Amino acid sequence: MNVTIATDRQDPVTQIAEYLSSRGRFGRKEVRVTPCASGSSSLVRIIETANEKSILKIRPEAAEEAQFLSIWDKTGVRVPRVLDQGRVGEYSFVLMEYVDAPTLADPNAPKVLAEKSIYRKMGQALRRIHTAKASGFGPAIGGEAAYSEFGDWIRSTEVVSKIAFSMQLGLVKIEYGSISRAIELLQAHVKKQTHSSFCHDDFHVANVFATCPLTVFDPNPMFNDGYIDLSRSLVLHISEGGVSQDQFVDGYFDGDSHSEQLLYAAILFNAYLKFPYWYQARRSQQIENVRKFL
Repeated sequence: MNVTIATDRQDPVTQIAEYLSSRGRFGRKEVRVTPCASGSSSLVRIIETANEKSILKIRPEAAEEAQFLSIWDKTGVRVPRVLDQGRVGEYSFVLMEYVDAPTLADPNAPKVLAEKSIYRKMGQALRRIHTAKASGFGPAIGGEAAYSEFGDWIRSTEVVSKIAFSMQLGLVKIEYGSISRAIELLQAHVKKQTHSSFCHDDFHVANVFATCPLTVFDPNPMFNDGYIDLSRSLVLHISEGGVSQDQFVDGYFDGDSHSEQLLYAAILFNAYLKFPYWYQARRSQQIENVRKFL
């Protein structure tokens, strides 16, 4: 196999591409590797042969991402098909189907998406995602939840420190509601449930391809309750200037009764968790958009 990227054989992309060749994925084909996107926790490349395109993602949670995508595929949610996964040395990778479509993340598109009822379709897709039943809560580690109980996740350092940060800097005003009361409501709700769900934890327009039906990708693998994952999506949606959040909610519940009080509590909770990141990244407009909503 001839890989048309830098000749440094220690490069993770080179190592993994050659490894996939050894497994028969590419054989002796000419392979072209080009940058696609990069983030704080992943490296993404387009792998292209004469007759196939795929996406190679290198990230610590590659195995969990492959697990979640495969499980959601079985629920009827359209996701990129997982072609291969594994480890090469210190690197975890997942090789996925290339989806030839733009995302929904056009800054000029919110009103158009609302007019075409795309937000409703997003809500329906997220509800279907949550039909994949799980046990435990928190980040997916080795295919399992980090915490067996919801309360353990709520009291974890990762959650407590973010809430404390938001409180200390006054990022969430007291008139928005009591975070203690919000957590009480969420705990009471989760206690009545028999399972958690395989949650996306980053479901917004930038992680949905404009296909028919919509294609969902790039999860932050998390085990949690549907209300919390839905409200996290709403916080992201509102922060980006999205409109018609009611359409998103209507699509999710699709006529089923739900608690507005509980949904607001979950939105408030997620604001406390998300604001520290936006503050440190100097994304003040995203914070302000959510604060206006609250």
